[in-house]
Amino acid sequence: MNGHAKNKINWTIAKDQNYTLRCNLCFSWYSELCNPTSIQTCPVGQDAYGAVNLTRPVQRSFRQCMNMAVCRGFITTPGVYAICCSTDLCN
Repeated sequence: MNGHAKNKINWTIAKDQNYTLRCNLCFSWYSELCNPTSIQTCPVGQDAYGAVNLTRPVQRSFRQCMNMAVCRGFITTPGVYAICCSTDLCN
């Protein structure tokens, strides 16, 4: 079996076994986006990863697993800069 076929089979098996995605995790009390300090395995229902920078009224930043709808809500919130994605370690 060639490498391409083997990778496709591994991906299919992982998907069928409710594979959970992995996400960079960090929190900061400052407005600059924090540097990842660990890796989080996302629980069921949290299908996205967010990198969020709150600039007002508080200055905080974090990277973590979350629901995609919640992450998209951050994107449309004034005073917040956010990136949402849904692949391993994309945040």
